[in-house]
Parts: sequence; structure tokens; C-alpha cells
Amino acid sequence: MTRGLFALALAGLMPGAGMAQAPGTGMAQEPGTGMAEDADPASPVFTLGTVVITGKAEAQGGTATTVSSEEIARQNRLTLDDALAVVPGVEIGNTGGSRNERLVFVRGFDRFQAPLSIDGIRVYLPADNRLDYGRFLTPDLAEIQVQKGYVSVLNGPGGMGGAINLVTRQPTQPFEGEARLGVEAGNRGNISGRSGYVSLGTKQEQFWLQGSYLKRDSDGFYLSRDFQPRPQQGAGLRDYSDSEDSRLNLKAGWTPNATDEYVLSYTRQTGQKNAPYNVDQPIRGVTDEPGEGQSWQRVMHKPEDVQRAVRQLGSLKSARQRIGT
Repeated sequence: MTRGLFALALAGLMPGAGMAQAPGTGMAQEPGTGMAEDADPASPVFTLGTVVITGKAEAQGGTATTVSSEEIARQNRLTLDDALAVVPGVEIGNTGGSRNERLVFVRGFDRFQAPLSIDGIRVYLPADNRLDYGRFLTPDLAEIQVQKGYVSVLNGPGGMGGAINLVTRQPTQPFEGEARLGVEAGNRGNISGRSGYVSLGTKQEQFWLQGSYLKRDSDGFYLSRDFQPRPQQGAGLRDYSDSEDSRLNLKAGWTPNATDEYVLSYTRQTGQKNAPYNVDQPIRGVTDEPGEGQSWQRVMHKPEDVQRAVRQLGSLKSARQRIGT
């Protein structure tokens, strides 16, 4: 009996899973809360001590990845979805259908849980906020910041899965400028896209100015040479995959001293695109009646325009075969 009492006495001196003592006080502390309560010396409740380890975080939680402008230019990734395709934990998708929007998933979270910002200012669409990441161009960006996982609530709502921030350029020299012209070609060597970019900036003692304009006009993309033409789609260039995008960015900064900076920025972005038809589903006025498991596609173009495009591509393919190309 004496041995059992001695064992209980030792247990009371050892750290355990009971109530903790607030440092420097005679008050019991609720585990996991940091809240102290008055100890009742007459209470029959036996409590063990706990070891509490605390630390101070030096940075925001989660994982951050940055894509620099040098990486974007070296790999010739002109659109945001293409630039983010190389980031670990990020997947690229497409909605398909009449919207034909490019999607970005950050660790599985879509555009509603991983918001997009430009220079820290959230990008919203007034209708349904369904952003198309393929409409954002990259030549005027200094870097792309991707936060994966936890995002501070100071960034605003909707950051459950992360956040994406596009950082535009800022001048570093008294006068600087850049101009680019580019062309894109498909798997047949034909030019399918054109792009241009111009940027001018100046940095003075107490102010700086930066302006840029970029535009991209794409005819679409080419299908595989093995693709067999169908009523919905001819050979070669994918019908209705064309797009046109542009962005104007103007910024003025005032730096009255070494610690303060005031910036006024203006960004105007425009874009338009078509949406290709599904090659396995019927189109009214172009194909036969729907078969089993099929349904009419939403008509986004006049049937005669679809038929004309298919005939033109079919004639072009026949002409190339006749001349042996």
C-alpha cells in the first residue's frame, strides 16, 4: 500500500497531459489556450503539468514560388496559363464548351479559392468572376508570385488554396526602353500568331514613370497531321480557336524620401476569342441528327460559316496532296 502511494506522488511531479501552470504564477492554465484560471486549493481534481513550446513565425505560412521575367522570356511563354504550367503544385485546364476558358488550379483549388491580383490589387469580373487565365499576357511582367496553401486574410477573401500576384515592371535607369516583335508557327510551319511589345520608363531622383503596351493576335493552333477531317472540323488549323488580346499599363511613382512611395497606376486589358466545336457531337445544319448518347451542340456561329470553313480547309488539304506537300 505504501508503494502505491509513493508512485502517485512521483506522477504528480512529472510533466503530463493535465493543466499547465502559468509561468511565475500559482494559476492553472488551460492546455492549448494560454488562458489561466484561478487554482482552487480545495479542489479534489488532480492535475499534471504540461510543457508548452512557443515560437515566432518569420514569414507567411504555406509555400511560395516565383517565376521571373527571365524564365518567361527564355521559354517564350506569352500567356499566364502557359507561364504557370512549370510551377510545382499548379495544374492547367480548360472549361471547354462555349466559354472556352483557361483554368489554373493551385494544389487542386480553382480560381474561386486562389484569387488573382495585379500589383497586389485583386482582379474581379462584375458578372460571375470567372477569370480566363489565357487572356493575361506576360511580356510586361517583372515576376509572377504564387502562394500555395495558407494566405493571410489581409489579402482579402477567397484565398483558401493560395493566391497569384502579377508584378509589373518598374524602371531602374534614368531612361530605359524595350521593344519586341514575335511570330508563332504551327506544326506545318505556317505563321499562326503575331505579337508585339513596347516599354518605356524613366527613374529620376524623386519620381519615376513607366508605360507599356502589348498585343497578341493568334489564328489558333494546328491539329495533328493524323487527324481525320469530319463535318465538324477540317484538317490543319483548328476552327474557331483564334484569339486577340492587348494590355496597356501606365504607372507614375513619387518618392519624396527614402521610406515613402506613392504610385498611381492604370491598366486596360481587352481580349476576345472564339470557341471550337466538339468534333464528336453534332451541329445543327452541318451534321446528321444526334445518335445514341449525343446531343446538339450550342450553335455559336452560323451553320454556313462552319460549312464554309470545313470546305476551305478540305480544299487546301487536297491541293497540298496534289503538289506533294
